[in-house]
Amino acid sequence: MIDDDIDLIFDEPVSALSGSVLIRRHSPIIFMYPSLMVAFLLGFFSVLGERSPEQPGYLGILFLTFTFVNLSVLSIRYTRAAAWGLLGLGLFLWLLCVTVFDQGALAVLHGAASPVFMSPGFYGIWISCLGGLIFADYWQSKMETWRIVGTELVCYRAIGLDERHPVSGIRIHVETDDVAKYALLGSGDLYFLNQSGRPLVSLKHVVRIRSKEIRLQQDLARAQELWSSMQQGIHDRIEREKSA
Repeated sequence: MIDDDIDLIFDEPVSALSGSVLIRRHSPIIFMYPSLMVAFLLGFFSVLGERSPEQPGYLGILFLTFTFVNLSVLSIRYTRAAAWGLLGLGLFLWLLCVTVFDQGALAVLHGAASPVFMSPGFYGIWISCLGGLIFADYWQSKMETWRIVGTELVCYRAIGLDERHPVSGIRIHVETDDVAKYALLGSGDLYFLNQSGRPLVSLKHVVRIRSKEIRLQQDLARAQELWSSMQQGIHDRIEREKSA
């Protein structure tokens, strides 16, 4: 159910015209959707709660920490080694704070908890900015659509010329070595390779890439089979004309 909802938000998985899977690339901003959801949640709590000396505004500190971690997904390539290394570093720093710098850390939190952290307007600004950027990426992704039609790999562009490549010799290669991006949206990079193994088309940040890879491989196999039968038909016709 969740996977289907992700498809509806970020992608349209199947073309109504050809039945082939649609592939769209996205910008990295889509990986900020967890921060957008947290901003909605903490903004709601800030409306209900009242700021007081007993509640000095830790929600804002929590939000900024979460957003910083979320931003790191955009700037760091989280290979498995990098992910485990940063997780270990984070646990070490947390243990250091709660054991050695316990009182000092609490003092910093108290000093940083200004009223703006509990203000609904603070979260409203973040919701507007993040929501606007993610919405812009959603529409930008619709400006360029890749799919297999007949015996061609076709790119339909809302602005500019369409792009077409024959499917003969094309292979598909998928990379999902960034575990953070894959965990958030099942995202990865998709490459169409030519006969020599060089990238013909590169599509970054394809949502739910593994399920799309399976369907795309099926579309490609059908297209290449059709291409082969067409070439065989042309060859047979030429042979008949020669024999006649």
